[in-house]
Amino acid sequence: MMEDALPRVVVRNTERSARDSRRSRYFSVYSHVDIGGQHGDDATKRRETTTTDKQNNILLQRSSEGGKGINSVKASRLTLRNRLTRRKTLLSRSRSLVDLSVAAACVGVVAMLVETELYVQKVVSKSEVASLTLRISVTLSTVLLLLSVVVYNITTVQLAVVNNSLDDWRLVISPPLVCSVILELVVCSVHPPPLSLQPKLESALSVLMFLRLYLLVRFLVVHSRYLTDTATSSLGALSKVPIDAQFVFKALMSEWPGSMLLISMVAIFSLSGWSVRTCEAYVALAEHRALNETPARDIPEAFWFSAITFLTVGYGDVVPSFMIRDGDVVRSECGRVVAVVVGLLGVGVTALLVAVLANKLQLSRAEKYVHTFSTRIELDNRHKNAAADVIKNAIKLWRMRDLANQTSRGRRVHVQGKLMQAIRLMKDARQTKANIGEAVVGVVEVHSLVTDIACKVEDLKKQLAAINGELHNLVAIAEDRFK
Repeated sequence: MMEDALPRVVVRNTERSARDSRRSRYFSVYSHVDIGGQHGDDATKRRETTTTDKQNNILLQRSSEGGKGINSVKASRLTLRNRLTRRKTLLSRSRSLVDLSVAAACVGVVAMLVETELYVQKVVSKSEVASLTLRISVTLSTVLLLLSVVVYNITTVQLAVVNNSLDDWRLVISPPLVCSVILELVVCSVHPPPLSLQPKLESALSVLMFLRLYLLVRFLVVHSRYLTDTATSSLGALSKVPIDAQFVFKALMSEWPGSMLLISMVAIFSLSGWSVRTCEAYVALAEHRALNETPARDIPEAFWFSAITFLTVGYGDVVPSFMIRDGDVVRSECGRVVAVVVGLLGVGVTALLVAVLANKLQLSRAEKYVHTFSTRIELDNRHKNAAADVIKNAIKLWRMRDLANQTSRGRRVHVQGKLMQAIRLMKDARQTKANIGEAVVGVVEVHSLVTDIACKVEDLKKQLAAINGELHNLVAIAEDRFK
């Protein structure tokens, strides 16, 4: 509207100035008689023409400035649109890269499990083609995993640049970020190589491959509804709450605590049991002994050891070591490390289990109100009964004092004891009722109380304003009468 209106005004002023100039030239050429004031009128018209030209220039300048403002708004909108489109593209790319990395990690872990089981059960040896093929597949999947992790971190940096409206990606790079990327690459690169190594070292590398399963947590984060939902992600960005693994874990624990704990316990039992059994098997193969000579000779024994270690019981009947017939003991360092890790995880999961049970056993607000109401009724009845006993025993004691010669001292002491007990029960019931009333007061009650006080204060302000208005009217009326 501004751009259309301003040129029209400019055209009208230009036409008007042209007509005035033609009119002034006409009078100067065809007039032979000097009419009084004609030269003054020409000067006035020339001044009007100059003023009109100045107005036209000002209007043209304003129209150009308005066009620049509108163009800047359009450019800002286009920049915001590009940013949102770029962010959506980067999120989709990061999600695809996480899927690829999880698939590569799972393929490597499965190939390692198959190769290890075939070797432990002595189905194949390390020099056969099947074992070599499986180990090469583990290496290839590891290379693909490393590439996907590198590209994912690059995409994360680009996403941070877009989210923070930065001009250079180097502003996002920080020492903690570099250390986390290096640690992630080291964790993902650990795997048993295709070449044959010492059995103890190969067992340790095989067990450490389970560390790459942390990518499952990242998979849950990028595919969670908290990150895919636009409203939730926008609210988190406005509130400066990062939607990361910690946030998703807390949300899942608040929604499905039992399922999360059960999945965690089953995963820890499975991985730790297999790891202990693999460490013991490689030690047995290194010492050229049979697998049944080890304490954790099979999967059930390994799971029993994992269970008693996880629950921090530790009976000691199964230990991560290999016994040799001549009395020497060969220790399994891999099994000991697994036992320590399982014990620490057991302590953490047990603490979470206690917290979840404590939260589940708490009464809800409605249940707490019902329980408090019934308890107050019971305490009121107890207080009334105790008060009745006080009155009854006081009357008895007063009558016994009047009939001191007819009642024994033991009888009076007995009635006096019952009176003191009734007084004590009455005081206890009153104190318990007061404590229950204080315990029921929560955030909701305090909020309602503060709201009621605020409403009453507003009403008082309105009443005071009305009273002040009436007083001013009375003062004005009194002044008018006295005048």
